[in-house]
Amino acid sequence: MRNFNHRILITAACVALVAAGFLGCGDSKRNNQGVSFTFAGWFSQPGKNNTFEEAVGSTAIPAPISDANPESGDSYGGIITRFAALQNNLTGQMIRAERAYHSYYIPGASVQPPDTSVSVAVVLGPADDNSAGEEEWKLPFDADTTLPGNADNISDLVFASVPVVTADVRTFINTNRQYMPELPFVMEVTTYISGVASSGYRLETNKVQIEVIWTPDNIIPPAGGNYTPDEEEGAVEE
Repeated sequence: MRNFNHRILITAACVALVAAGFLGCGDSKRNNQGVSFTFAGWFSQPGKNNTFEEAVGSTAIPAPISDANPESGDSYGGIITRFAALQNNLTGQMIRAERAYHSYYIPGASVQPPDTSVSVAVVLGPADDNSAGEEEWKLPFDADTTLPGNADNISDLVFASVPVVTADVRTFINTNRQYMPELPFVMEVTTYISGVASSGYRLETNKVQIEVIWTPDNIIPPAGGNYTPDEEEGAVEE
């Protein structure tokens, strides 16, 4: 009798493990670390005609800590942007990117900027069907989704303009300068992007990191540069 009960317990445990495995597979479909929806990196210049031709990659962004640089398109109103290269690897489905999720880390700082998210509004068309040939292979989702007739005209590679640093994060850093390292210092930004496939699955990309190098503010001297308070107009010569 004891052996019989022992077998029942073992069987029940095996069933529970199998069920957990199925649930795990479901979660991996929702978040498969960039297999279906790939974040290919940050770029300062997008590629030509939705390709990587003439694209300029970006791994670090130098920026004055409080002032926006009027001579650069990197910053506007305190916001620093870059282009995120997003790739749809699903042959039978489109993907609508929705939000980018950022986490920030400043080595040596006693307080850290809060995580944030920003809106991303781009649509990626289905990937080219490369499964034809002698060796057949399948992507994570079946390519049996009904798509509109012009879906093939939408690029499966998109360079989306995304704020890397929001105005709120920049304000946080400036209002907490006493807790930050000496300038210049580095802030690591880790980002992934979330979207929805035309099948309804929620997809999340792999994570990509970029560095923001905070530098002292640009101080622009007055025109001429040789003016001194003693040179006031109307001064009487001895």
